[in-house]
Amino acid sequence: MRETGTVIIASSYTRDFKEVSAFHPSIDNNISWADVSVLHDGYELSRQQKLKYLCQSENLPYLSRLRVCWDSAHKTNCGKCEKCLRTVTGLALEGVDPNKCNFDIDTNTFPRLRDNFTKGKFKADAGLVYIWSDIQKHIPELIDIDIKGSKEFLNWLRGLNISQYRANRLSHFLWMARLQYSNKRIKTEAIFRKSKCYYYIILSKLGVV
Repeated sequence: MRETGTVIIASSYTRDFKEVSAFHPSIDNNISWADVSVLHDGYELSRQQKLKYLCQSENLPYLSRLRVCWDSAHKTNCGKCEKCLRTVTGLALEGVDPNKCNFDIDTNTFPRLRDNFTKGKFKADAGLVYIWSDIQKHIPELIDIDIKGSKEFLNWLRGLNISQYRANRLSHFLWMARLQYSNKRIKTEAIFRKSKCYYYIILSKLGVV
């Protein structure tokens, strides 16, 4: 690690996020070894504020190589996981076509995203509520740009009480299984094993076994 200097870690949240998290400058900024120091960068900006900055015209060439996906085993964005979809939404909110930013979306993307919320397919946690609430705060009263159906979705999202979102365990499991299989992160045998476990859990809840 000779002459590395400073390792920069992008912030996940801001000081407005009140939950306990290891993603915090009080931890990262106190890590060092040899001649290497760590900097927790961008803590003063929310995720949507960072996207807004990146969507400025002088930064647009870099967006063609944008990579945020945590589920794809490849170098591309899967465009289906929650992190990809929140980024797609944020880009559309800033008037930038996600298809120009290393994503592949169509007119079915935003209806599927709405379906994910209404059927509880996403994992429910404080991070999800915080990030999507931040997106909501940046939705203008009048949306001028429509990208593959983003206008209708953003108008719907504005009225969603995200703090009341609850995951459906079965819907979340099936959605994750399909997602990981399509992204080549899990094999068919593993899906069957997990499905069998859930099957017996359901039977035990019903008092059958």
